Amino acid sequence: MGLISVPEGLGRDAKMLLAMATAGGLFGGSIGYVIQLYLKAVGFDSRAIGLMFTANVVCSAVFAIPFGIIGDRFGRRNAMIVGGLAYDLFIVLLLTTRSFPLLLIAFGLMGLGNSSFSVLMQPLYASYFRNEEMDKAFSLMGFLNLASSAAGSLLGYIPPALMSWYGLSLARAYWSLMAGGAMLLVVISTLLVMVKPDRPNAQGFSFRLESKGVMLRFGALNALLGLGAGMFIELFTYFLSVKFSVESAAIGTMFFATNVVAALANLAAHRISRRFGAFGGILTCLGLTLPLHLGTVLAPAYPLAAASYVARSGFINIYMTLMNSLMMKMTKDEERATVSSVATIANMLPRGAGSALGGMLMATSLNLPGYLSIALYAATAASFYLMFKGQTEREA
Repeated sequence: MGLISVPEGLGRDAKMLLAMATAGGLFGGSIGYVIQLYLKAVGFDSRAIGLMFTANVVCSAVFAIPFGIIGDRFGRRNAMIVGGLAYDLFIVLLLTTRSFPLLLIAFGLMGLGNSSFSVLMQPLYASYFRNEEMDKAFSLMGFLNLASSAAGSLLGYIPPALMSWYGLSLARAYWSLMAGGAMLLVVISTLLVMVKPDRPNAQGFSFRLESKGVMLRFGALNALLGLGAGMFIELFTYFLSVKFSVESAAIGTMFFATNVVAALANLAAHRISRRFGAFGGILTCLGLTLPLHLGTVLAPAYPLAAASYVARSGFINIYMTLMNSLMMKMTKDEERATVSSVATIANMLPRGAGSALGGMLMATSLNLPGYLSIALYAATAASFYLMFKGQTEREA
C-alpha cells in the first residue's frame, strides 16, 4: 500500500476539485498570513484587524444558508462561481485601498466567497464517492491542499528579498507578494468553470431532515471550536509578530513546517479511522491538541511557540478531516448542502465574535485569548464524547 491512497471513483470532475484545492492552498499559504502582517505594517492595530476578520466570518455565516439554497436550486458548482467572483472583488479592494470602511467591505466579500466554498465544495466532492471511500477522498483533498499551502508559505521570504534588493518598504513588499498571489484566483475560477455542472436537487432546501440530529450535534461542536479558534488562531500571526517581533520570513517558515506536518497527518487520517474508528480517532486527536495549544501560548521564545504550533497542526487537521468525513457519511446526499450550511453558520458566527473579542483582549493581555481558547477546545472534546459515545457512523 502506497503512502497516498487514491479513492475509487476519482473521475475528471473530482480531479478538477482537487486541483482547485491545490491552487487554493497555494494562495492561502502565500497570502493568508501575510494579510495580517500587511495590515499591521500600514498602521492597523489588533482591534481593527480583529474587526476586519470578524466581517469575514460573519459574512461567511450570513451567506451560508443562501448558498445552500442556491446550490440546491441551481447546482452547487454554479453557486460556487458566484463565490469565486466575490473573492476576485476582495483582492482588488485589498490591493487598492487603505480605507477602513472599504476594507471591512472587502473582508465581507471574502466571507461571501468563503461561505460558498465551505458550504458547497465538500458536498459536491463527496457526491463523487461511496461512503466507504469517503475517508480516503477527504484525506487526499486535505493532503493536496496543505502540501500546496506549505509550498506557498515559503514565499514569505520574498518580501525581505524585495526590501533588500529593491529598497521597498515593508508594507510595499507585502503588497507586491499579495498582488502576485492574486493570479492564483484566476486559476481557481478557470478550474471551477471546467467542472461539469451538477444537477440541482429537485426537493430544494429544507429543514425537515432525516439528518436533523446530525446537524444539531455537529453544529454545536463547530460553535465551540469556532469560538475558540476565532479568539486566538485567527489572530495568531499578529500574536507572534507582537510577542516575538517576527515578520514574514520567520512566520512563513513556521507555516511551511505546519502545513507539511498537517499534509502528512491528513494522509494518515483514514488509516487512523480504520484502526481506532472515526470516533476514537477524533477524540484522541482533539485531546492531544490541548497541551500543544497551551504550549503556543506559554512559550517564552519564538522557536518553542512555533514548534508547539507545528505539532498541534498535525492533530487538529486529522480531527477536522475525520469530522468532515463523518458528517458527510452520517448525512443523506440530498441533505448535505443543508447540513453543511448550518454547520458553517454554527462555526462562523462564534468565530467572528471570537475574532472581535480576541482582538480587544489582546490589546490588554496578549496571552488571555489563548487561555480562553484552550478551555473552549477542552469543552469541545468533552461534548463530542458525550454526544457520540457508543454510536456507529450511520446512526443519526
